[in-house]
Amino acid sequence: MGTDDRALPGLSRRAACWLAILLLALLGLHLAVSLLLVLAAVLAAVLAASYLLVRYGLRHVDAARRVYHGGFEREEVEVRLRLSNRGRLPLYLPIVGDLFAPDQVQEKRVLIPARVSSRAAHGAHYTARCSRRRGIYQLGPLSITLTDPLGLATGTHTLAAPLDFYVYPKPAPLGARALAGRRPIFTTGYDTLANPGGNDLFMGTREWRQGDEIRRIHWNASARWGRLIVKEFEKDVAPELTIYLDLDSRNARGIGQRSTIEIAVKVAASVALDAVRRHAYVQLVGLGSRYCYVPLGTGEAHAIRVLDALVPLKQDGETHFGDFLQFARDLARPGSTACLVFSSLFIDPEKFAAVFDGLRARRVRLVAYVLDDLSFVNWRDRIPEAQLERYDPEATRVFLEAAGFEVRILSAAEDLEEQLLT
Repeated sequence: MGTDDRALPGLSRRAACWLAILLLALLGLHLAVSLLLVLAAVLAAVLAASYLLVRYGLRHVDAARRVYHGGFEREEVEVRLRLSNRGRLPLYLPIVGDLFAPDQVQEKRVLIPARVSSRAAHGAHYTARCSRRRGIYQLGPLSITLTDPLGLATGTHTLAAPLDFYVYPKPAPLGARALAGRRPIFTTGYDTLANPGGNDLFMGTREWRQGDEIRRIHWNASARWGRLIVKEFEKDVAPELTIYLDLDSRNARGIGQRSTIEIAVKVAASVALDAVRRHAYVQLVGLGSRYCYVPLGTGEAHAIRVLDALVPLKQDGETHFGDFLQFARDLARPGSTACLVFSSLFIDPEKFAAVFDGLRARRVRLVAYVLDDLSFVNWRDRIPEAQLERYDPEATRVFLEAAGFEVRILSAAEDLEEQLLT
């Protein structure tokens, strides 16, 4: 990668040529010396040939950009370029220009070998850093600048249209934890919780329920307890995780990277990528001004779909998180794991108690990440003193743990990665 220092010399040479042509023509006419007029004509012909050579090259040159369509915050990205000469004449001193909007230094200029032969192609690359926070930015357009061999004429041609580029929230590592699941698997390497099913590993006993097979009745225990008791066995399952995001605008706090929406998105990205790395099936759901839903899936391609959905999210919803959970709770299938990302410490029992009861009844393992919204800059109306007692971290923790949650309370005043690792 380099910078173009050829344009100014080219201009000075061209200006010098025009000045020389003018002086030779004036002297030739004034002194009636034909040789001076011939020299002026030759110089003019050279300038015209240089201009035509550059114009011809610009009509027969092509360039392409190859880059993955997204990168993580603060990550370096390599952009590969390919310049092709489709004409019958060589190209001289080509420079490929590009704009990489996620970088603070947006303009990138790449020098190609000084001479590109007819029907030949050359590759090049540059590196850029995703210095800006998550969002959808544009790359390009690409441009090509050509110069003639003498440096007398230059020309620039814009080629490719701008391209969308996603800057993903940078995920943080999570501490070790198991995920519950319900999808049968036939391989190893999964980190799951024990789940009742049809394997040969004995798990325990329970009372008989409608639909249980007769062959699973534990007759000795049934005789001892005076009611039907059945044997349960573990089932190999792939973990399933549903991530619920609180996008209620009334809980929005903070500015820039230290805002509730940015921290919530980073938490969701960290949880989703950690689960996919452990071969889990993941789905994402949230309700802002638009409904966000990524159905269950696994693998690298699915992880990218989840990240793509997280990039444009805003905390601009008008539906209470408890009302939304009441609507969407059945997305977490029986025996799976649900991760709820709350944007506020205040979790109204009247709104959430029925939702939590419904999830527990479906044997859903519950995990909660709660943002301490009092630790963020408050640019909204001040919370009345009488209501501040409802924003107590310990009271929130006790309520959620009593509802069966594994709880993490996250503060804007502390490092997010350290909090997620604990």
